[in-house]
Amino acid sequence: MKSFSIKARWIFDGRRLQDGGVVRIEGGVIAEITSGGNADINIPNTLLTPGLVNAHAHLELSFLRGRLSPNSDFIGWLKAVKELRDEAGETRLADSATEGATEAAHFATTIIVDHTATNVWQKTTPPPIRLVIAQELVNNSPLPSHNPPTLLVKFALAPHSPYRVTKSSLLEALHLARKNRLLISIHTAEHPAEIRFLKDGSGPLHHLLSSFGVDLSKFHPPQKTPIAYLHSLGLLTPRTLLIHANYITDKEVELVRRSGAAVVYCPRSHQFFSHPPHPAPKFLAANIPLLFGTDSLASCPNFNLLEDLALAHRACRIAPETLLICATSTAAAFIWDAPLLGHICKGAPADLAAFKIPSTKHPLNALLSEIPQPFLVCCNGKIVQQTETQ
Repeated sequence: MKSFSIKARWIFDGRRLQDGGVVRIEGGVIAEITSGGNADINIPNTLLTPGLVNAHAHLELSFLRGRLSPNSDFIGWLKAVKELRDEAGETRLADSATEGATEAAHFATTIIVDHTATNVWQKTTPPPIRLVIAQELVNNSPLPSHNPPTLLVKFALAPHSPYRVTKSSLLEALHLARKNRLLISIHTAEHPAEIRFLKDGSGPLHHLLSSFGVDLSKFHPPQKTPIAYLHSLGLLTPRTLLIHANYITDKEVELVRRSGAAVVYCPRSHQFFSHPPHPAPKFLAANIPLLFGTDSLASCPNFNLLEDLALAHRACRIAPETLLICATSTAAAFIWDAPLLGHICKGAPADLAAFKIPSTKHPLNALLSEIPQPFLVCCNGKIVQQTETQ
């Protein structure tokens, strides 16, 4: 593995912004950080950050970029996405997943959690970044089997949502996740229709699932909110990613806090559906791990996670430093469970991104206002993206 060094004016180390120096990468890890000296890569006004963590994506849906217009018709959108995916075919979905992962790396992502409803990663080469393959389960679909994880690939279970997976399948997924120490990633409290359906079995989700051919004759609504339902089944755990959690009460925030689960906020997808303001500040105030994702390109224009962080900054008034902590060290620790990953310090895995920042601006403010293209992205010590810059 090639060794190299890079000089930065500023280093965001995963927790705080520091004066820069020279970072030397060797054997896939950060071997040394010095205050000065020569470097192989020396670009003025460089900000060095840990690689970003995209905690929720649907890479195989990347072919849907721009095909569905922003609107509040969540149910109609679900139906359209299913129809378009069913029409796409395995080759198109596999190509789409590869294209999406490549784009994510281009935008400084070095860890991505990919919800997949197919076996695309058995048909195509995984990207040169860290990939969590979260196999989606719906209804009574069989639990997946995969090849053993590798250095850059891990597996997770993704029961789609409390309304798309039976109680028995949810419990089976929980058992398998515990047995194999897998993450569970589940869409939760995403829309009021979900809350209504779990309460009494009625509403637009009933009609949608029936149109999908789901037999609801034996469905007994749990008469609980999505969060309360998952809590009753034991699915709120320190290895659970709650995707969206858009509609949640203060009492449920406390349930999540006590469980140790994390919440994934997808700001641009949230805006796409015209949801009310996200409760992200409540999660932060309760010390709940708050992670960020792009969601799919069916509700987001690209995989540039910085654009999601910038929107969260504007919409929720969350400080740039806090957002960068959430999207690097906090997310890496929760998702990958590797010591020091998501940090820039001696001995940490070399997952890095380098940006050129205007010299007159605070670097973290500029990162979220200018949204600069990274000129270098490195994962596990390997450069996966590099562009020329002046």
